[in-house]
Parts: sequence; C-alpha cells; structure tokens
Amino acid sequence: MDAYAWWLIAGAASLACAALAGPFVRRSDPIGLAVTILSVLLIFSVPLLIPADFVRSRAMASLVSVTMAFKLIDYRRYCRTSSDPVTGWRFLRYVIPYPIVLVFGPHERRSTGERALGREAGMFLLGLTLFATLFCGLHLLSSVSLLQRSFLLDHCLKVLLFVAVVESMSLAITSGERLGGFETTPITRRILLSRSVAEFWLRYNTRMHDWLYQNVFQPGGGRRAPVRAVLLTFFVSGLFHEWIFGISTSRFDGYQFAFFMLQAPACLLSPKLQRLARRPSVAGKVIAHVATIVWFTATSTLFFHGVDRVFDFTYAAEPWLP
Repeated sequence: MDAYAWWLIAGAASLACAALAGPFVRRSDPIGLAVTILSVLLIFSVPLLIPADFVRSRAMASLVSVTMAFKLIDYRRYCRTSSDPVTGWRFLRYVIPYPIVLVFGPHERRSTGERALGREAGMFLLGLTLFATLFCGLHLLSSVSLLQRSFLLDHCLKVLLFVAVVESMSLAITSGERLGGFETTPITRRILLSRSVAEFWLRYNTRMHDWLYQNVFQPGGGRRAPVRAVLLTFFVSGLFHEWIFGISTSRFDGYQFAFFMLQAPACLLSPKLQRLARRPSVAGKVIAHVATIVWFTATSTLFFHGVDRVFDFTYAAEPWLP
C-alpha cells in the first residue's frame, strides 16, 4: 500500500477507538477513567500501524491521533464539569479532527452570511497560496550553496520561513473551518510581535494553549501554584511532542522534550521582560522583542532537528546536533 492508504487506515483506526470509548469516557467512576487512559494510549499508538519507512505518513497520522486523543480527554473534562449531555452524533462531530484541536464548546456550527463566506473564501485561497509558495521555497533553498556552508545562517532563515509558513497555514485552516460553518479562532496570532516567551506561547498555537490551560495548567494548580502548573504544562507538551517526532522518525533522542522544558523557566521569567516592554521608552520594547526572538532562534535548533528528520530538506547545511 502507498503512504496515503496507510494514513487513511491509521486515521480510521484512531476515530474508531475514540468513538467506541465515548460512552465510557464520560463516566465519572474508575471504569471511565481506566477506559479513558487505555483509549488515549491506543490512539497515540495507532501510527505504529504504518511501516517505519513512511516517515511523513507516520508524522501526519501522529498529528491526527494526538488531536483525537486530546479531544477525548477534553470531552471527559467537559462531561465532568457540565450538565449538558453530549452524546451520539454531537460527540462524533466533536472528536473528528476538524476543526483542529479545540476545547469543548466553541466548535458548534453557526450560519455564515454570504458576505462573510466570500471574505473567508478569499482568505482561504490567500493562505493556501502563501503556504504552498513558502513550502516550495523552503524546498528550493535546500540547494543554495551559501546556506549549505553556514548552519547559523541556514537556521536563522528557516526560523523566519517557518513563522511565515505557520501563519499562512493558520490563515488557510481557520478560513476553511469558517467556510464549513464553524466559529473558530486563528491558530496563531502574529507570533513575531511577541515581546516575551510567555506571550509567544499565547500567540503560537492558541488552541493547544487553551487545551493545556484547561486540562493541565488549571488541574496542576493554576495561578495558585504557577511554578508547578507551568512546569507541568511544558512537561506534558514536551512528552507528546517527543512522542510525535519519535514515532515519526523511529528515534527518541529527547531533543523535543528538552526544547519544551527550556521554555518553562523562560516563561516564569517573562514578567520581567513584559515590564520592560511596558515602559514608555522605545528601547525597552525593542530589547524585550529582540531578546524573545533571539531566545527562540537559539533554542529552536532542538525543535528543528526533529523537523529536519521528517522533512529532510528543512536544512541545507549539516545540523550542529548529532
């Protein structure tokens, strides 16, 4: 079978696991908890059905399975905190990975006027065109000799390109979801404007931020115990990113986990940069902004090392990490 067939099989298996687990997951007794844990583990493991040679198919299947598993976890949280029963087709519609990673609630279909549909269609085509252009440009840059000679230059350029690719992908996905009748928020919100590490993670992948806030940060202590809650949040984020890249490439080297764990202390120190950015002087804002960009450019070598193993044209130069 080809890569697409394997990806479809993995997606169907993940959906079947989530659908069968639904009636048990909403139960508040030990059986409900046990079924939730077992189902999440099974869904996370579904990409292993795909042969290891199909690295990109495994990567895409991992993203789909993680989305479904996270929705299942959030569904349990919702059922335990809300009196609104969610069963049958409404549950299935939520657990399907469209829209992408949402906490329970803002996924309901709503009517969209003709004028709004036209605008969203234009935004969808714009985002899709930019994404395709930037992605192809990234592929072409892998053969540029100047970048092949300098990993530092190569990495800095790829960070900027990655931001542009993610922003354009966010535009296309969000507009596509709105065309489908869903009231969704953008996945990213101009992440290059961030003036602290904490602000960066508020702007980058806002939906994953909401999920982690509801299901990890708050249960971990929230604002009553911010240090513990922040450390736990990035610990969980590091684990599932390590799992995604490890399953995709058949190599667990700890780079993804290390990248996300480095963000925790930086987030806890962010209030100092935020106070600097709030000063009337332009210098404070510039320093905070530059410090944030430099931090992510430096630490993201860990993240992009995994990306390069999935998309082997990410870097033109030889990476510094083994």
